[in-house]
Amino acid sequence: MTSILTNIGAMSALQTLRTIAGQMQDTQRQVSTGMRVEQASDNAAYWSISTTMHSDNMALAAVEDALGLGGAKVDTAYAGMTAVVDVISEMKSKIVVATEDGVDRYKVQAEIEQLKEQLTSIVSSATFSGENWLSTDGSNSASVVASATRDASGNFGVKKISVNLSEIALFTTMGNGLLQTIPSTGGNGRTYGGFENFTSPTDTFAFTEPFTMDDGDEFKFDIQDGALLYTATVTKAVFDQWAGPNGVVDGDFEFWDLLAQSAADSGPGFYGVNNQAFGQDAPNPVLFSNFRVTGVPEYTIMDVDVTDGSDLGLLLSRIDGWLEMTIDAAADLGALQSRISMQSDFVAKLTDSIDSGIGRLVDADMNEASTRLKALQTQEQLAIQSLSIANTSADSVLTLFR
Repeated sequence: MTSILTNIGAMSALQTLRTIAGQMQDTQRQVSTGMRVEQASDNAAYWSISTTMHSDNMALAAVEDALGLGGAKVDTAYAGMTAVVDVISEMKSKIVVATEDGVDRYKVQAEIEQLKEQLTSIVSSATFSGENWLSTDGSNSASVVASATRDASGNFGVKKISVNLSEIALFTTMGNGLLQTIPSTGGNGRTYGGFENFTSPTDTFAFTEPFTMDDGDEFKFDIQDGALLYTATVTKAVFDQWAGPNGVVDGDFEFWDLLAQSAADSGPGFYGVNNQAFGQDAPNPVLFSNFRVTGVPEYTIMDVDVTDGSDLGLLLSRIDGWLEMTIDAAADLGALQSRISMQSDFVAKLTDSIDSGIGRLVDADMNEASTRLKALQTQEQLAIQSLSIANTSADSVLTLFR
């Protein structure tokens, strides 16, 4: 049926043209922006995921910068520590020179004083962004931002690499830096809190290596027999009097002689017997407890002096101990450098992976989009032609009135 009021063909052609125009608009936007999901209305799920991951990726970029900052701090501390190792090695060689007969120790000490000043200068200069890990206010910890993570529950957080400054700081305001304490050269005392069953019941203190006692040094332990309690004190004077040749204790029997005399001095004839077994089943069990070492004076690397009559052998031992501690600290910093470098590489790769994942969700395929746009342009031209033809169909009605 032909109607002059309603042109069904034109309406259909117009609807087709509108549809094609809408598709062209979407395709042109993809071509111009490079994104197929630009807003939530395009694909709510993909848009939500991509927006969250994009935000996390921005945080990872900040983490990458923070790792660079942390790496610079570690590099600075490492450079300072290795320089300190060189200075202490030089001090060690100067002390060796001072042990030679006929050497002017005052001139050697003058060189050592210059090395001390150089050491102080290195430590104070090892600062980056206001932080100095070699000279601290007593704080035992620092940290470096390592990563930003989101768990399965959607919780976002920052992970850090912890740094134990007590194993790195050379000087602290608390006076407990590596170079402010005497390197440990003695053994570790050990006591039992109560009786224990052994094949041959004993109460033992184990020294893991030789040690030297200076004036003022001492160690103590308590001896208890029922209600009687005595404290045995071993001092350098006791060592000098009762130790072996040259004040050296060599072997269990010599050490027993020393302890027996110390115990005898602590009470009226109260001292132990070698190989005596004190056990849970003994009629009068004896308890040894509260083993302790006291009297070690404060001594730092800044106190090193070859002219004051000090035992140069002991001084060499201490310098070597400080050298070993700084070498260990430098090794720790080197390991931290390696970890930060690995973490930086990982964060960079992780950022690229997240970018790639976001792209798969929201990026447009430009080849497909451009091909679709060309096809839609052709369809638009055909739709216009179709609409033009539909609009001319009413002209046939006029011929009926001619």
